[in-house]
Amino acid sequence: MRKSNTILLTFMMFLLITPYAIPEVVILKDGNKYIGKTTDEGDTLKIATPDGEMTVKKDRIKAIYKDAPAIIKETTDILTEAQKLIAGANKIEDPKERNTTLDKSLEMLSKAQNICMDVIDIFSGEDGKSLGNQLKDINSTMKHARSLKVLDKEITPPPKEEKKPTPPPPEPEKTSPGKPEQNEPEPKETDPEKMDAANEVYNLGMESFKSKKYDKARDFFLKAISYYEDFPEAYAKLGDTYAMLKDEELGYENHKKCLELIDHLAKPSEEQAKLREEIAKKTEKFKPIEDKITNLSKETVSKLMDLGKKCFDDDDYLLAEDIFSLILKIEIDNTEAAEYLEKVREKLEKEQPDEK
Repeated sequence: MRKSNTILLTFMMFLLITPYAIPEVVILKDGNKYIGKTTDEGDTLKIATPDGEMTVKKDRIKAIYKDAPAIIKETTDILTEAQKLIAGANKIEDPKERNTTLDKSLEMLSKAQNICMDVIDIFSGEDGKSLGNQLKDINSTMKHARSLKVLDKEITPPPKEEKKPTPPPPEPEKTSPGKPEQNEPEPKETDPEKMDAANEVYNLGMESFKSKKYDKARDFFLKAISYYEDFPEAYAKLGDTYAMLKDEELGYENHKKCLELIDHLAKPSEEQAKLREEIAKKTEKFKPIEDKITNLSKETVSKLMDLGKKCFDDDDYLLAEDIFSLILKIEIDNTEAAEYLEKVREKLEKEQPDEK
């Protein structure tokens, strides 16, 4: 957090010192970030920072960004193209072709996601809010694309022998007779064939991970989870795999899922307790970013609510409808926006006869 605050302070000082210059954000491959006017010098790039000029070799540079609007435009173009691919994939019946198209969209979205993650700690104010909302839209689209993928059944390990699933143990029913619905998923969790399949595919994933074949490892861990949804170890390694594939957002999501599953266990094993401690440390660095995005969303919703109410009071129901609908896309459970949206639509229905 100190590093991010220093970068932001440096950026503000630069704007005060050189109001007419257009500073650029230079991201190095090692994670360092510099703000200042750049000059191309062949194999090197000169950066005029407030602390003086510095020169870096071009092969050390990961990316250069001009300003927040340029970043929003670049990532919006990527997001739009990815959404077109997703819409097309939704109509493809062949599973492999469908997954190939969705993978292309996810690669594009991952690129847009990385761009936003690179600079989200640099910009503040309206620029910071715009980038936060852009990252949220990208993440939401990625989740949608992944939900449309068809699991490949070709790697399904054949059962060693035919046998019926073992029925769930009776003890949970005795300890919680008033909650029969919670016991319904138990047969799936205790199905020995599915557990064996999950463990076998998980082990294949571990072998691929150790061999640094991260794409294969990811597919194996996803497959293991498809057999056994409450598999904290698989989520933990899937998170590690996404981190190695430079997809930190998905890595963070899967690590959080691992923590959630362990926390819901009545009696975690000693190994699971150690795993929880290890994963908790890995997720610490992402909490400030998540909190920042959450706060930006709350501020945006608050301002939109004020604007929507003003439109409602001014009888501008069409614009009010758009605003309250947008709020509900950001916060699905916003009851106040839902109530206003219902009132707006009632007003619009009453106006319809007058328009005919």
